[in-house]
Amino acid sequence: MKRLARVAELPEFKEYREKEPQAAWEHMKNDGLNNGREIFQNTRLRLFESQGSLCAYCEISVDVMNDPRGARVEHFHPKSDDAGVNWNLVWDNLMGACSGNTVTDLEEPAYRAPPKKHLSCDAHKDHLIQTGKLDEACEGRVLNPYDLPAFSKLFTVKQSSGELAPDVEACEATPKFCESQAGTNVELVENTINVLNLNCGRLCDARKTVVRQLNRQLQTEREAGKSKNQAQRLLSDRHLSKRWPQFFSTYRVILGNGFEEALQDVEYDG
Repeated sequence: MKRLARVAELPEFKEYREKEPQAAWEHMKNDGLNNGREIFQNTRLRLFESQGSLCAYCEISVDVMNDPRGARVEHFHPKSDDAGVNWNLVWDNLMGACSGNTVTDLEEPAYRAPPKKHLSCDAHKDHLIQTGKLDEACEGRVLNPYDLPAFSKLFTVKQSSGELAPDVEACEATPKFCESQAGTNVELVENTINVLNLNCGRLCDARKTVVRQLNRQLQTEREAGKSKNQAQRLLSDRHLSKRWPQFFSTYRVILGNGFEEALQDVEYDG
């Protein structure tokens, strides 16, 4: 999971909320009278554009323009909560997410059978809520990508398995998140991985492929006479020419200081 930068609210979204303050999300999506369908499409495009076309949780690439079935809008705070705030239409509550293994004819890493085993992201979170294993309002149990620091890597990747894990040193050096229900940042990162099922086999195998590719590229550059840092930086510049590479956090771990230097140069903020 990487930091998300907050993006300015679409004017038409704000106008719709002011006109229909109690509207449910599904109502807006299907509201042809007040341009709700178009506003939904523009909202989804705006979110994914700001995220570099990556899922806010697992970081797989989402082709929202050519195959929008794999792209949806996630409400971090449950939109079903009607205790005084209509969370359906709170702009800062929205982020772009993948389909979480619910669209069966997408290619890997977006889908793998059996479906329930490989549910991830908001789809897995919703599954836990529906089965009574997770409270509906789960802030503090799951990290909000908007709240992540830009240059503190709370997640690391196990190269042998492709599994995400807490970066213990970074977690301990980062102030505790104010809404955290976990005892430590390490526990909060572990909870986030589990709730979103970010270590399902589908995602771990895809990360392992990225790890192997990057290590081969690093080896090639080292054999050509470049130092470790030169090789890391060259590859970082190459891969950051696209905003952002799929499995961004895996690139960050494998390319190390070179990647951090490149992020500093582009004034990375999510």
